[in-house]
Amino acid sequence: MFAKKRVSSRLFSMFLIAVIFLLSLSLSSRAAEIKELEEKLPPLVPPPGWYRASRIIDHPVKNDRGEELGEVDDLIIRRNGRVKKVILSVGAFLGIGDRLVAVSFSSLKIDERGNILYRITKEQLEKHPVYTYRKDHPYGLYYSPCPPRGPSYDLYPTGREILSLSHGMDSVFPGPGSNESPLRHDPDWFPRRAHGKSERFYRSS
Repeated sequence: MFAKKRVSSRLFSMFLIAVIFLLSLSLSSRAAEIKELEEKLPPLVPPPGWYRASRIIDHPVKNDRGEELGEVDDLIIRRNGRVKKVILSVGAFLGIGDRLVAVSFSSLKIDERGNILYRITKEQLEKHPVYTYRKDHPYGLYYSPCPPRGPSYDLYPTGREILSLSHGMDSVFPGPGSNESPLRHDPDWFPRRAHGKSERFYRSS
């Protein structure tokens, strides 16, 4: 009886070894096929005019005179994925501390060396409108937790009061059968982020 058990256990062990061996052969051949296929594929090259955001953000920007204007602070992206504006930090160049300006991406030129060029003089840059990030927006009022009510209740409205601050309850919760979005009266509610910053960017008008 014990002899039969030993024979069956040996046969089972041999069967497992054979299965493992066949699986290893199959996996190795599969890996070789994948490697051969990858070698035949052409390398992925971005189309002309496409750039990685990591190569643009924090990159210095110069004018056609070779003067360093500042650096790219951030990118504002449209909903369709295209760059709407490039935010430049130019305060050091102007000698006035921190200052941001927004320019169109098409106004910048990237040469064959990867340098970002912006054709503008110091005098023109001084007259350029200052750009500020928009941080406060009603979007956060709808989904942020309401502070607890306490002695300073006048400073902390209830959740219902928060919802009715700018649009009213009807605009936050449309009636049955309505096809309108909850924030239909606010054209700039859509939040966007870029480069890990907490500012919200808005759709173009």
